[in-house]
Amino acid sequence: MHYRDLFIVSSALVTQYGLFPTEERLAQTMATLDSIRQMAPHADIIVMELSRERIPPQYEQNFMQHGANHILHFSQHPTIQHNYAICSPETDPMGNVIKNLNEMAGMHGLLEWARLNQYLDGYRRVFKVSGRYRVCAPFSQDFYNHEQFAHKAAFLCRTDGFLPLHNSGGTKMHYMTRLWSFDPVLMPKFEAWFEAMCDMMYKRLELDGYIDIEHLLALVVPRQYCVYLSRVGVAGMVGLNGNMIVE
Repeated sequence: MHYRDLFIVSSALVTQYGLFPTEERLAQTMATLDSIRQMAPHADIIVMELSRERIPPQYEQNFMQHGANHILHFSQHPTIQHNYAICSPETDPMGNVIKNLNEMAGMHGLLEWARLNQYLDGYRRVFKVSGRYRVCAPFSQDFYNHEQFAHKAAFLCRTDGFLPLHNSGGTKMHYMTRLWSFDPVLMPKFEAWFEAMCDMMYKRLELDGYIDIEHLLALVVPRQYCVYLSRVGVAGMVGLNGNMIVE
């Protein structure tokens, strides 16, 4: 069966943060796109590009050649510019803060754009994939046709967080975000949730604290809107240490 699904792939090709250089990030993200085309050949793909400066045309062509339907550039988005202004490579060399801030701000901006342009109309489900990771077995679009996923978001099973409770906002749990999904009817809620998550992280940083998108999702998204899975079907190397993970 052919499903009209949308995959959002987050990317930050040109960056001074993290472990992997641009050319390696490009190769890994093209592999992400290839894996989506293999596992969901009829889906649409948007690349949410969060680099500080607009990526060169050749990189855009690489994305399109590997299956992307659309690339949204956020280099001129005021919130993304603000995030880069307050997060320097000297104070955040591995990109922990900038990655979380930009992914939340990017998702808020993308969902706002989608709402204003009625872009999600007609899609069955929206999947969010972290660039540089590959969609793999046991992922199956058929699996998400079950009625339990209607009006729900689906995350890898809730796991104990690693942050102290005074940093995590009181939640002991966090949701892994390498591959998760939601019913498009939840778009207005996720737009509001991501805006609230950004505000909460800014306030935490003002107090010299820290929190991340995984703990904030567990804190902000009510459990009544969630389905938890033991496996989601994603694999790749963690940007902080290069370790291979399969979830």
